[in-house]
Amino acid sequence: MNVRIDDRLLKNDSEVRRVGVAISVDHVSRAFDINGRPLAVLHDISLDITAGEFVVIVGASGCGKSTLLRLIAGLDMPNAGAVFVGGSKVVGPGLDRGIVFQDHRLLPWLTAEENVAAALIARGVPKAERLDVARRYLALVGLTGFETAYPSQLSGGMAQRAAIGRALANDPDVLLLDEPLGALDALTRLKLQNEIVRLSAKNPKTIVLVTHDIEEAVFFADRIVVMDAKPGRIRRIIPVDLPRPRDRSSPGFVALRSAVLDEFIDETH
Repeated sequence: MNVRIDDRLLKNDSEVRRVGVAISVDHVSRAFDINGRPLAVLHDISLDITAGEFVVIVGASGCGKSTLLRLIAGLDMPNAGAVFVGGSKVVGPGLDRGIVFQDHRLLPWLTAEENVAAALIARGVPKAERLDVARRYLALVGLTGFETAYPSQLSGGMAQRAAIGRALANDPDVLLLDEPLGALDALTRLKLQNEIVRLSAKNPKTIVLVTHDIEEAVFFADRIVVMDAKPGRIRRIIPVDLPRPRDRSSPGFVALRSAVLDEFIDETH
């Protein structure tokens, strides 16, 4: 298989606004003050993501993957440039974006359904309806029967399912996933990867996932964004032209996984 890497996508021409763009990162830079000195984490990042696209961001530790996701979420602000979601400039968090972190961040004193229901308060869902909506989304992520369980009574994978259900309950246009499977054992991770594919097909969203796992990136992505570090910048954007559902053992999958891995091997030489 010849893996096609579309170098036209590396131009990052943010002046051209494509029809159907859900997320536009426009010449964004971010630096942090470390002991009185600026540390550049992201430098001149530009990226357009179309509505309904599944984009996966990969790169070595310290390349700014999670920082970029936080900028899209509105949890942090750039020093230069701007982020647009749905054509509007991001100035803070919004109900149009849901985010799931590596740790589930469920409130330990609330049950699974209460955790999801609490997320609906900001959307103005009447109190009488919140638990009904919460139960519906817990069923969507395969947690029927565990609605009244507390986080301490759930396995790691089940708690992450609940966190994904909570993020989906507000019906955001954009779902941001910051290594949500990174702390799970291999078998649970594989099961949840399949679950995310099922959910994205059943309830389509624009999805941006950050991961260290190259196989996971190939399994999910429409496009893979490979980042360099010090400072973080886009090195390459790789289209993933593989049919779904994806077979991890197929020649095309294996070849593309090797091609993405080569990006990191080349970086060390």
